Amino acid sequence: MAINITLYSTSSDTTAVTKSLSSGTTYSCTLRGECSILQPVIMLEANSLTGFNYAYIADFGRYYFIDNIDVIRTGLWRITLSVDVLMSYASGIRSLKATVARQQTKSDGYLPDNKYKTKSYHNVVTKVFPNSFKHEDFSRILVVSGRSLS
Repeated sequence: MAINITLYSTSSDTTAVTKSLSSGTTYSCTLRGECSILQPVIMLEANSLTGFNYAYIADFGRYYFIDNIDVIRTGLWRITLSVDVLMSYASGIRSLKATVARQQTKSDGYLPDNKYKTKSYHNVVTKVFPNSFKHEDFSRILVVSGRSLS
């Protein structure tokens, strides 16, 4: 099976969803035998592969980290890849609607989070009713709990 592989260089963090890529160089190669889509090993004929650390294989529809490049002989290289799930599915990840429990710079006080320190202040207000609830044999106590809307 003939495939095209585009090799790039990137300095982006591996945890970034979208990577900043250099201009790519596309090579054509032939797969012989079995090949994993998640961790392919590609044999490639080229003069030099220095400076590349990222790849895209359009036939697989995935972006890959280059884990290792081995020289087999002059002009023949073996490239070991591992799939970059974040970049491969970046558009799907960015279109997700989600409730984020923790974010680097913002927090939501309504979500339970034992790593986010908060203070709780008790506010007790006692109000006297104009008409008594008292009866000769018993008393009534009215308790209201909640937050102020003001």
